[in-house]
Amino acid sequence: MTISIKAKLIILGTLLTFIPTLIVNYLISSASIDNASQSLQESAEQKLTAVRETTAEHIEDYFKFINDQIITFSNDKSVKNAMVDFSKAYKDFENELNEENSSVHQSSLENYYNNEYDEKFRKLNNGKSANPKDLLNNLSPSSIALQYHYISNNSAELGAKDQLLRAPAENSYNQTHEIYHPTFHHYQQQFGYYDIFLVDAKTGHIIYSVFKELDYATSIKTGPYANSGIGIAYKKALAADDPHQTFLTDFSPYVPSYNGSASFISSPIFEKDKLIGVAIFQMPVDRINAVMTH
Repeated sequence: MTISIKAKLIILGTLLTFIPTLIVNYLISSASIDNASQSLQESAEQKLTAVRETTAEHIEDYFKFINDQIITFSNDKSVKNAMVDFSKAYKDFENELNEENSSVHQSSLENYYNNEYDEKFRKLNNGKSANPKDLLNNLSPSSIALQYHYISNNSAELGAKDQLLRAPAENSYNQTHEIYHPTFHHYQQQFGYYDIFLVDAKTGHIIYSVFKELDYATSIKTGPYANSGIGIAYKKALAADDPHQTFLTDFSPYVPSYNGSASFISSPIFEKDKLIGVAIFQMPVDRINAVMTH
């Protein structure tokens, strides 16, 4: 079948009329899609901004809560009593040390450092060792003895040393620990802190720790962790002249916690006008992450 010239002209005229309409419709549709995409993008950006601002507010509120809490903690009468009792008990413990048992304590602790502790440290740090020998060489006899009683000779599993209420020996330190540990342990669990420390103002000895990691019973004035975050938090609090001051350190790797990121907040403990100790919280990393991720 052949198409006449007239028919061809009609078809051509129709196409010439239809094509511009099609182009215009296409352009309108494309513009609509672009506008819709832009609106969606702007909406998404607004939501992200709102989430960011809300998260920042939550973090700020949570850190203020921690700041207020450690002030309340360090000014609590029972905490001050604990500070006095633990300081005296720690000194008594040093004076009562038996040299006959020192080799037993040393051997047990070396086994713990080289095997249980360093094995976990290597797993969490791509096979890198914590150099346990260097850590041990910086411990005082009293640090070794207390770490023996509450860590290496503690039958609780690694990561659960806080379950021990008191070591077996009859001495003032173990009796003091038995009195105060349940309260501080409950406090640490209730508010999710990684650890809570009481530090003697003069010696820098960690005379009490809830969780009992390798910083327990060491001096953060002269010991292996003096230059770490906890040592910085302690030194800053020593310069305080107001019982309501607090000092927060940045997050950084912390060897006793297997090189995990750790931050510390400290506050001085005064008895009347005398600085008797420092309260330190190891910040609750899990709860901070929970706030960050809602």
